[in-house]
Amino acid sequence: MTFVNGSLLALGGLLVVVPVLLHLLMKRKPSHQVFPAMRFLVKRHSVNTRKMRLRHWLLLALRCAAIVLLAAALARPSVASGAIGNWLVVGLLGILLAVVIVVLLLAVTQQKGRWLVGGLGLLAVLLGVSEAYSVTKALQQGGSVLLGDKEQPVAAAIVIDTAARMQYQHENETRLQKAQRMASWLIRQLPKDSEVAVLDSRRIGGGFSIDLGAAVTAVEGMQASYGSLPLTEICQQAMSLLNESQMSRKELYVFTDLTEPAWPTEASESLQRQLTESADTLFYLIDVGVPEAANRCIANVQLSSEVLSNNSLLTVQAEFVNQRSDSSTPVRLVMIEPADQPPVRLDGVLQQPNSTVRARDTLDVADGGSQWTSFKVAGLTTGTHHGFVEIENPDNLAFDNRRYFTVDVRPPAPILLVGKDAGDTRDLSDALAPPLLQQQGQARYEVTSISQAELPSHPLNKYSVVCLVDPAPLVDADWISLHRFVASGGGLAIFAGRNASPVDQFNSDEALNVLPTALKRTWRIPEGTELAPTNFDHPILNPFREIATSVPWDLLPVFRHWSLDALSGDSRIIFAFGNGQPALVERVVGDGRVVLMTTPVSDAGLDKPWNYLINNEEPWPMVILADRIMLYLSQSEAGRLNYEVGQPVRLSVGDKATSKRFQLFTPRGDWQEVNSVQGAVQFGFTDLPGTYQLFEDAGSGSKGFSVNVPGEGSNLNRLAPEQLATILGEDRFQVARDQQEIVRGVDQARIGREFYPFLTVTLAVILAIEQLLANRFYSQKQTAPATVRSISS
Repeated sequence: MTFVNGSLLALGGLLVVVPVLLHLLMKRKPSHQVFPAMRFLVKRHSVNTRKMRLRHWLLLALRCAAIVLLAAALARPSVASGAIGNWLVVGLLGILLAVVIVVLLLAVTQQKGRWLVGGLGLLAVLLGVSEAYSVTKALQQGGSVLLGDKEQPVAAAIVIDTAARMQYQHENETRLQKAQRMASWLIRQLPKDSEVAVLDSRRIGGGFSIDLGAAVTAVEGMQASYGSLPLTEICQQAMSLLNESQMSRKELYVFTDLTEPAWPTEASESLQRQLTESADTLFYLIDVGVPEAANRCIANVQLSSEVLSNNSLLTVQAEFVNQRSDSSTPVRLVMIEPADQPPVRLDGVLQQPNSTVRARDTLDVADGGSQWTSFKVAGLTTGTHHGFVEIENPDNLAFDNRRYFTVDVRPPAPILLVGKDAGDTRDLSDALAPPLLQQQGQARYEVTSISQAELPSHPLNKYSVVCLVDPAPLVDADWISLHRFVASGGGLAIFAGRNASPVDQFNSDEALNVLPTALKRTWRIPEGTELAPTNFDHPILNPFREIATSVPWDLLPVFRHWSLDALSGDSRIIFAFGNGQPALVERVVGDGRVVLMTTPVSDAGLDKPWNYLINNEEPWPMVILADRIMLYLSQSEAGRLNYEVGQPVRLSVGDKATSKRFQLFTPRGDWQEVNSVQGAVQFGFTDLPGTYQLFEDAGSGSKGFSVNVPGEGSNLNRLAPEQLATILGEDRFQVARDQQEIVRGVDQARIGREFYPFLTVTLAVILAIEQLLANRFYSQKQTAPATVRSISS
């Protein structure tokens, strides 16, 4: 507890002497009378003396209490807002204790019963102990922050949420603009010589500004960020900064729309712990959000493939999400024509490539619902194509009305399938290049099949991938040829099966220069096992990530496979069988890759097949797996083309032997110079959604990629008060929605809750009681007790 005018409290203590002196000086002197009935008068004299003495002491106590309360009220005591309840309990117990003591004194002077006096005494003792405990507890919980001076410098941290959703438009300003306006005003209201740190949700780190003007400049220069961090992390950084300050008073202001993505529960425990340890730090949430905000967005886009062959059909699926909007929504798909020349500025206007609307749809989705729509795009020529799906009628949050995508159309990759007999490759050939797609010119691969006997005379350098389908042991010359092919950047797939025996001939020294490891022995599983991928980070397994729990691997049983020796240092297991044995392993050889599968894909029609990977009713998982293996080995997947904000980008540009210089055109409309390393350009961080175009020189055509904001960034659902309390801690924060609430809350926290109203009311009550009692005690009918004197005869 602190006092605005502490000197008045000391002066009031001295003035308590005044009623004591008045009591002694104005004490009425008894008159002397003589009465004959001596016995009766002596008894009456004793009773009247005790009553008068009690009345005098009671009036004295009331007058002293009045002076003390007057001095306390003028001193304006105050406590922290959170401790006001404790001090009210202290005051209530004090009043009760005073009442009990007065009643106890009356009982004693009037010689009441022993039980009544004892009970009142015990009650007084209990109330006294409770009062002492309450005062101690209130002092301990009152905090160490000095109250009473609102102009004392503070250490303040200003945290502003700059996430993309803060661009929501309401009442002619975005949420970020409102936060900037209120934060600038707040900084100008801080006491002189205060320390201010300004943080946004783009980064972790920062420090205190040089002065208040620099802090205002930092706030006004903030822009929306599309790769924002949750506010729970930023608040922890802000608390750490405040703990470094030497200021005794510390305040944290967070400007937020109070939506769910800003306050995840994952990091709430550590933030609560910091807030608990820094209980004296005042924590304010400034709500700049819009209750029941309406929004429509394109939340997700899925492509049939990022890499297409000539004339193949592109399928684009888009997810539309509706939040509190009841109108039908027109959606369209736009393709951007491939550009041979970099964009240029004419008369200050950036000239972008032509775009064409390729499809439209109108969606009617209920509030809180979502719907997928599908578009078909045909006739894409060779090259990199960019496009986007967008809502035609923009709403109050524009950034999520459009989602971008990029696809690369390439000539079919040439693949050579080699089997012990030419017929052994039929099943795999049909899976990679279905005859119907070949007839339509839409097959992703150009497949050539030969027998193993033709391999020595067949040139390999015109193929992207060579695939050995259940091969018999090869001669050393063939392994040397394959090693040369892989080391120069080719891909080699081996599906080992029954023909690999005798295994010692298969594992020759030249073979082990290519294979990830040696084949050991065949492993029989009469009841069958299945492919069991668990980690989907490998490019081959990426397509299974979203459908991992619905892939029917158990319908593709494997009864026999090869077990392997220990892997070489440059080899790794991609995934295993259900029995834990390696199923698919890879090795890097020079600039190329080798993938070994320990069970074949050519046993269809045999009496005792090693597996049912392809020859079953649900072969699609193996078809996808085989397709991804070929993509991986041909290094067609090396140029992933679609990313989310904040993800590192690696884009394949071809020649690994030489470094090339490229110009990157960003969605901001500016240029960045980048160099390729080992056939790829890399970007550590992308911070803006849109289409990025990469040019080597004029007329060479462009490559590129697209970047989007994660779908959850459009979630405008607000947290309920109980959710906030769970994340930040009960009664650990205050919420303000306008400047008046900020001023009221800050003043109350800095000055504290004053007892002036309570003290003045109590003073008025005591003065009224004193007046009533004085009028009653000193009325005309009341006389001082006579002095009794015996008369001698």
